Amino acid sequence: ENAHYGSYWSSRLLAQSIDQHLRDGVPGIENMLERTRDELRQLFELRFTDGTKMRTIATTLVGLIAPIDGGPAAGFRVGDSDLLVAGPDGWTSVFGAPSSDVDAVFPRTVDADVAPLELDANCLLLATDGVAGPVASNDGVAMSFLDGLRAPVSEVEFDQLMSFPLEEARGDRTAVGIWFSPK
Repeated sequence: ENAHYGSYWSSRLLAQSIDQHLRDGVPGIENMLERTRDELRQLFELRFTDGTKMRTIATTLVGLIAPIDGGPAAGFRVGDSDLLVAGPDGWTSVFGAPSSDVDAVFPRTVDADVAPLELDANCLLLATDGVAGPVASNDGVAMSFLDGLRAPVSEVEFDQLMSFPLEEARGDRTAVGIWFSPK
């Protein structure tokens, strides 16, 4: 029931943790996630003093670390969110199939799927399962996203893509599109 709190603070604290780790030269996404979990636990304990359990803030995470000056990039996820790459034939997960373990959520676990990335794709889509699932399983949704995201779009156009009318897809629909210019 507090997942909105977990997702809000996890994303902010994780961005800070990634930045600090890169500045300090501390390797390992797991270390970043561990630091973020510890900070989130402290915040949660300050905010909820009624004995509410940490499991009530369970959330999934998906992220991308891509230095602006080039160099190696990596994607990571905890849970069933995904990082999708647009290709000529459709969308491909950089991780493969998501875990079906319902306990594979942050901050309960910091066990992350990690994958190196070549940033030569036209578009990357970081998406929660409410978007990634239908893109992976429904050809109509997949093609709509592929056609609609060939080039950067306005917020209104992106919102229209996210509003696909698929009755069985009632999950959280959160996504970030990132486009790359050809070299």
